[in-house]
Amino acid sequence: MAPAPWQSPERFGACVDDATLRSLAESTVDVADAKYMPGWVYSSEEWFEYEKAAVYDRSWLALGRADLLKKPGDYYTVTVNDEPLIVVMDDEETIRVLSAVCQHRGHLLVEGEGCAERGLFRCPLHYWSYDLQGRLRHAPEMSRTNDFDRNEICLPQLKVELWQGFVFGHFDHDAPPLAPTLKRLEEEF
Repeated sequence: MAPAPWQSPERFGACVDDATLRSLAESTVDVADAKYMPGWVYSSEEWFEYEKAAVYDRSWLALGRADLLKKPGDYYTVTVNDEPLIVVMDDEETIRVLSAVCQHRGHLLVEGEGCAERGLFRCPLHYWSYDLQGRLRHAPEMSRTNDFDRNEICLPQLKVELWQGFVFGHFDHDAPPLAPTLKRLEEEF
């Protein structure tokens, strides 16, 4: 099995190795014997990227309230770990979390909140349009491109679960379910 993104030697090999992880273990012992973490972990851009990946790429993330989405096409946007996302109610009233980045040239599709006009998110750059499930529906001028199949293109999606009216998303589609991890907290609600 391939390493998780936060464990990737290609991405973080310069700052995350066995020696580094062993040295950090010294900061997790009883306070009387603990050592400070090395100063570079507070200023290293690469370490910061590692920490973000270690937390956000492997955790369920609260992305807002489901009741903000009243009807199909309603959406709001959030940015998590530098990743712009669209939280949307699709035409079957399922809540989805889609990438807000056009798959053609990487332009931002929408910002803020609203209702998708005619059930489509349209890129303002070349007018590629995606439906509420993230499927590419229109790609002007691409019919002249050899081997172009719009059915093969869609916006990346997060795994989604609703809990107590909150929308949660996870970048890992194989992540274990959210609800069992919140069992004790559910008793508080």
